[in-house]
Amino acid sequence: MPRCLIVVCAVAPVVIALGCGGEDMVTPGHSVSLDVVSGDKQTAPTNSDLPNPLVVRVTDASGHPVPGQIVNFRATAGGGSMFAGAGATNADGVVKDRWTLGPTAGQQRAEARAVDNTTGAAIVFATFTATAVDTTTPPPPPPPVFGSFRVLSGDQQSAVVGSHLPDPVVFLVLNQSGQPFAGFTFTLRSLHCDLTNGLDCFSTAGDDQLTNATLTTGPDGTAAFTGWMFSHVAGTKCLGFYPGTAPPRSESDIGILAVCAQALPGPVTTLVLLGSPSPIPGNSSILDVSVQAKDQFDNQIDGVTVTFTPSAGGSVSPMSDQTHTIPSTPYIAANTTWTLGPGSNTLLAAAGSVSLLITP
Repeated sequence: MPRCLIVVCAVAPVVIALGCGGEDMVTPGHSVSLDVVSGDKQTAPTNSDLPNPLVVRVTDASGHPVPGQIVNFRATAGGGSMFAGAGATNADGVVKDRWTLGPTAGQQRAEARAVDNTTGAAIVFATFTATAVDTTTPPPPPPPVFGSFRVLSGDQQSAVVGSHLPDPVVFLVLNQSGQPFAGFTFTLRSLHCDLTNGLDCFSTAGDDQLTNATLTTGPDGTAAFTGWMFSHVAGTKCLGFYPGTAPPRSESDIGILAVCAQALPGPVTTLVLLGSPSPIPGNSSILDVSVQAKDQFDNQIDGVTVTFTPSAGGSVSPMSDQTHTIPSTPYIAANTTWTLGPGSNTLLAAAGSVSLLITP
């Protein structure tokens, strides 16, 4: 509803002031009044213009428009601003200004002011209010980025070929801020590695069987892998770590080396002669003999004690030896020197209940 103030000046010192409407104010002794035509109680986002201007109309005591009256507009609460800040009423006594709200959400205020042309007194004609709405939605935080991982437990285990690792391998994944990365998905891949010259993993994929090799970390950034089953090949087995679910980009992509374990040979099932007994130089009756111990999958076995028993008339030195790596070769064998006796000769190599009969 429009608000108005009417002041009538009397000849006598007594001044009568009549007013109506809200917060409109007038100083006694002034014969002008102001109507808020429109623009009060608007709503707009913070730091934006109100959709409609602030419009006021100045009239004299008889209700006639007062042209040429200077009216100042000021934002007094909320940090806003006016486009012009001041203007003179037109022939209809109307003056307008635009209000840009400030950054403070909630109610903001502005005033229409004037200075009495006769007395110089300050007059606050009216107060406008507006509601500033904060429509700024803070941008979502950037998604976390993979930083690193480490193996909390399960590294450097051992198990017999053809079996599962006894304990799970537990990974902790961290983001670039070093915090646990929940919901991160990664894939593991079997790698073919060798320890001959330090750990060296080749581009060809390993032959271990991995079940459920794509994992997603829990709220604490960890994931446990329980699906590692060794193939029938003994040796150092490792897993490559690949962020995401995609397979390696190429066969040479070994990912990030994650964890290694030892696949141990099974029990001795056969003894195998490594090559033929070879005479030492200059004496054909003395032979070097090398015997390998192997499991059911043909894996060489280290550390097996092999005893050597020659037939009558012959001799061996030593009478027993443990299988070991023969320098500069990929072979593991037990060695002895066999001195032949007269006539027919045999040599019995034995490891527990497994034996091999050797002839020259």
